[in-house]
Amino acid sequence: MTLNLTPPEVSSEACTFSLDASRFKPKPEKKVSEAADYAIIGFDTEYVTPESPLSRDDVREGRAKYRVLSYQFHCLLPSGDAWSGITIPPDGERISMGELIVFALGSRPAAAAGTSLLPRSIYLVGHYTKADLPAFCDFDSIKKIASAVRSSFVSTDASFDFAISTVSGDLELSVLLRDTFLLAPAGSQSLASLGEILGIPKVVLRDDPAEEHRIKSRMDLLRSNEWPLFRRYAIQDAVICAEYAQRIIRLCEQHLGKTRLPVTLTSIGVDLLMKKWSDDSRDAEAILGRETVKEKRWKKRLGRYQSENREVAQVNYALYETLATEAYHGGRNEQYWFGPAFVDDWTDYDLSSAYATGMSLIGTPDWSKFKHTLAVDDFGIRTLGYALVDFEFPDSVRFPSLPVRTDNGLVFPSKGQSFCAAPEIALARSLGAELTIKHGVVIDSDGREPVFASYITHCITERRKHAKKSLDDLFWKELSNSTYGKTAQGLREKRVYDSRAMDMAPLPPSKITNPYFAAYITSFVRAVIGEILNALPDRVCVFSCTTDGFLTNATKTDIDAAIRGPAASAFNQTRELLTGEPSVLEIKHQVRCPLGWRTRGQATLVEGSVDRPTNIVLAKGGLRLDDKFTTDELRNAEIVRMFFDRKPDDKLTFESLTGIRDIIEFDADLVRKEVTRRVNMEYDWKRRPDILFDHHEYKHCAFSTNPWDTVDQFVAVRELFERYLDSDPHCIKSVGDFDSLSVYVDASMQLSEQERSYLRKRSGDLKRLRMMLCSGWHSRAFGLRDNPHVKSAQQFADTLTACGVKCSRANVENGSKQHFTSNSAPPTDGVLAAIGKLQQLFPDLSPEALCTTHIPVASIKPRRRPYATLRTRGDTYYEGVTIPGVGRLEPTLQSNAEIKRIFEQSRDFTDPSPSSGWLSRQDYGLDD
Repeated sequence: MTLNLTPPEVSSEACTFSLDASRFKPKPEKKVSEAADYAIIGFDTEYVTPESPLSRDDVREGRAKYRVLSYQFHCLLPSGDAWSGITIPPDGERISMGELIVFALGSRPAAAAGTSLLPRSIYLVGHYTKADLPAFCDFDSIKKIASAVRSSFVSTDASFDFAISTVSGDLELSVLLRDTFLLAPAGSQSLASLGEILGIPKVVLRDDPAEEHRIKSRMDLLRSNEWPLFRRYAIQDAVICAEYAQRIIRLCEQHLGKTRLPVTLTSIGVDLLMKKWSDDSRDAEAILGRETVKEKRWKKRLGRYQSENREVAQVNYALYETLATEAYHGGRNEQYWFGPAFVDDWTDYDLSSAYATGMSLIGTPDWSKFKHTLAVDDFGIRTLGYALVDFEFPDSVRFPSLPVRTDNGLVFPSKGQSFCAAPEIALARSLGAELTIKHGVVIDSDGREPVFASYITHCITERRKHAKKSLDDLFWKELSNSTYGKTAQGLREKRVYDSRAMDMAPLPPSKITNPYFAAYITSFVRAVIGEILNALPDRVCVFSCTTDGFLTNATKTDIDAAIRGPAASAFNQTRELLTGEPSVLEIKHQVRCPLGWRTRGQATLVEGSVDRPTNIVLAKGGLRLDDKFTTDELRNAEIVRMFFDRKPDDKLTFESLTGIRDIIEFDADLVRKEVTRRVNMEYDWKRRPDILFDHHEYKHCAFSTNPWDTVDQFVAVRELFERYLDSDPHCIKSVGDFDSLSVYVDASMQLSEQERSYLRKRSGDLKRLRMMLCSGWHSRAFGLRDNPHVKSAQQFADTLTACGVKCSRANVENGSKQHFTSNSAPPTDGVLAAIGKLQQLFPDLSPEALCTTHIPVASIKPRRRPYATLRTRGDTYYEGVTIPGVGRLEPTLQSNAEIKRIFEQSRDFTDPSPSSGWLSRQDYGLDD
C-alpha cells in the first residue's frame, strides 16, 4: 500500500507500507475488551467544508460532503513505544479504515520493531468520531457495525475484525472504536480541554482567536502555505486522543483491576460501584432487588432442555415496580416571574452535589418486607416509601411540593393527585397539606448500612488526593455526580437513534437501574428545594427554580433561616458525613436584575458586581445562537435583545452541523448546515399570573405568579394559549397584550367546547355579544325594539358602540341571518360592563338572560394590576382594560421601586391611593 506523506504542492514524497504477521503476537484467547496486550491508535482527519452552510435539501440530496486533506495517527503501546504519521490522499479520494490501521502499524520504526511484537488487539480512538469516521471510503460498511452513542460512533457489542494477507501468512486484527468525547468529564469535553488536562495543548495556529477561526475554515490554504505548522497541528490532535485513552485505561487498571477502555465515563462509575459493593462484601443482586433463578430452555441444536441462570426481580420488587416507576419524576423546573424583574441583589443558589447526596441517604432495603399503608405518618424524609396521594395545600403555600406529570412537564398545583415518594409526602404534611394516601407502600431499610454512601465517600476521598482540575480530580467528580443517572436509565421511555436499524429505539436499562432508588433520590432533592423555598418569607421573591437550584433576592439571613428544616438538615448532615464539612447551598451567580420568560429561560439585565462569569445568569430556554456570539456577555446581550424585540413570526436561523441521522441516512459528512427554528419566548403557564404591571425601565409587561389550583387549569389554559396563537400569532409584550389573551381565555372558559370553536381571538367576547344582540334586535327579544329613541339599524348600532360594543349598521342588518339564542355570551368583564350600560336603555336586558352559565375551569386575570386613569373605550381597547361598574382603565408604567414595594406586600394588601400607583381587584369591584 503506497501513500503520500506530503501534499503535492509541497513535494511528492510517498512510501509503501505493509504488515508482517510474524511481527505480531499470537491471537489472544480473551476478548479484546479485557486483553492486557493492546495498541492504541489515536486518529484524526483534517478537511475543508463547503464555503456556505448547506440547506436541508442539499443534505438530503447527498451534497453534504467535505474534502479530505489528511489522515493522521499517533500509535501508543503499553510499553511506552509511540510513533506518529500523516498521509495526504489524492484530491477527491479517501482511504479505508483498514488502510489507516495498516499505515499506522506499518509505520513503526524499524529499531522498535525488532525488540517486541505488536498486539493484535487495537483501540482506534478519535475525538467526536462522527466528524472523522465518514472520511473513510468504506464508511458504508463501518456504519453497519458501529453504534451511535450520544452523537458519537463507537463499538459497543461488536468489534471490527480485519483479515489481512501478509508475506508470512494471514493476520487477524480485532479493532474497537472509541471516542474520547464520551470519556471526558462534563465541562471538559473539547479536545482542547483534554489537552490542557494532559499537559499536551493543541497547537495554536494564531494568537488572535478570530484569525485562528478564519484559518481553520480554510485548512487547505494552511496545508499549502504552511505545511510544517499544518502537520504539527494535525498530528497533535491524534496524540491527545491516544494519550487520553491511555490515561483512562490506566485509571481502569488502577481502580477496577481491568485493562480496558470503556465506551463512556459513566460506565466506569457503574463498574466501580459494583466493585465497591464486592469489596465491602455486599451482595449486588440483593441490594438491587434481584435474584438468580434456573430456567430450562429447549435447545434445538442439542435436541434437549438445558438449564440456564437468569436474573429476575424479587417478588415484592416486581409487584410494586410500577408504583415506584410512576413515583419517579425529574427535577423541579419552574419560572416564577415573567419578564423583567426589579433591581435588587439576586443570587443563584445550587444544592451541593444534590443527587450524590440524595443517593447517600438510601439505607439497605429488605425487599422481603413491604408494608402496605395508608398512614401519612409512615412516610418520612428518610423512608423508602411510594404512594398515590390525594392532596390539598393551604392557600398560603406559595410553592406546593407534590408533582403532577403532564405532557408539558411537571406541574405543582395546590390540589390534585400525585404519584410520589416519601420525602415529598413528609414535606407536604409539614406544610399543612390535607393528604389522603390512596395506595401506599413502605420498604424496610437499614440506614446504618447505606447503599451508596461508601461509594460516594470513596469518590470524594480519591478526588481530594489530586490537584484541582487535574484529570484524576475531574474523573472522580464525574463518577460521583453521574452515577445517579444510571439508576433511572430506561424508566421513562427515552428514544435514541439506532444507527444500525436507522430508526429510533428505546434506551435500555443499565446494570443498576432501580425505580425505587431513582424515585427516592429525585423526590428527596425536590423536597429539599421545596422546603427551602417555602421557608423563605413572603416578601422574598423566588425568580425561578431549575432542578437543584433557584434564583432569589433572599438575603443571607433569610437563606440561613430557610435551611434549618428537616429535609435540609438531613441533606446537611449527609454532606458532613461524606465530606467532613456541612453544606447545603452553593452560590453560582449573583446579578442585579434578571429577565425570565419560561422554564430554563433566564438572562441578565443588570450584571452583578462580582467577578465574571458569576455576574451573569444565562439559560437560553432551548434557543440556539450563532457561533459568532463567543462569550457569555455577547450571548446574554443577544438573548435580551431577542426578548424585547421579538415578533410573532420571528425565526432563528443559525448554523448547525449535520447530525448522526444525516450521516447515516444521507451519506453526509460533518459539515455546516443552515437550520431555522421558530423563536418562542412566551410564558409556559406552569403557574397562574398574580401581579401584572408594565415595567417603566424596559417598556415591557411582567407578572409574578401563584400555583394553579389544579393541573386541569394548567392544561386548559395551555391549550387555549396555543389555540390563541395558532391562527393569530402575537407576543405578550404589554399589559394590553395580556388583556387580549385574558379576555379570550376567560371567554373561552365560560363557553362550551362547541361554542368556543367559533370565538374570535380579538374582542371575541364582545363580538359574541354583538352578534347575539343584533339577532335579538330582529327577533324583538328583551324589548330591544321598544325604546322610542332606537328605531333604525343605524341607531341601534350607534347605541351598542356608545355602550362599549363596537357595531356597524351592516352588523345589525346581518343579525337577521342569525338564529337568536339566549345565554350564549361569555360573562367577561367587558361583556358585563356593556350589559350594565345597555340596561339603562333596555331594562329587560340582564346578564342572567344573555350570559352563559358554564362554570369556568380557570382564569388568568391577575390579582393586582397598576392603577390607571379612566377614559371612554376607543379603538385601542387592548392597551388597557374595561372594568364593570368602573370604566375604561389605561395602564401606567411602574418603576423598579414601585414593583418591588407592591410585591413585598401581603396577598390581601390594597393600595387605593392613585399616587401609589396600584389597585387590587377588590378595588375594582371584582371577586377573586
